[in-house]
Amino acid sequence: RFFFNARGQGGLPSGWRLRGGAYRGGFLLAAIELLLKEDMKKNLRVLGMLDLLPAVLEQDWSFLFLQEFQGQITMVPHARLIDYFRLISDIKDINVISHYLQEGKLTAWRKFSMIKNREKIRLTLEDCIQLLENKI
Repeated sequence: RFFFNARGQGGLPSGWRLRGGAYRGGFLLAAIELLLKEDMKKNLRVLGMLDLLPAVLEQDWSFLFLQEFQGQITMVPHARLIDYFRLISDIKDINVISHYLQEGKLTAWRKFSMIKNREKIRLTLEDCIQLLENKI
């Protein structure tokens, strides 16, 4: 049985830091990880542009790995077990489509207060930037 706990505890894992570095595992390991991830994205992008990626279930899945994540709000509607089986099928039943649209609407309404608060913050920051630019 192997146990390692060098100044780490539950919820606060130990990290290797040299001279107060901000990266877990040290700057060198974080830099290597970043280089590998960016290289994989580049290779996937090139293969996608050349149409050399295999079509899994007749779909191009490269967009899952190449999309840019900028938003902080995740909207996930409630899913039933049957929804997972219908995930990659072509749905032609109008009742199923209307159910999905209704679930999407409900999910969006639940997140509107968060979106409203973020928009207020964004507008306030833009006003502050405008005031600072006018003073300069």
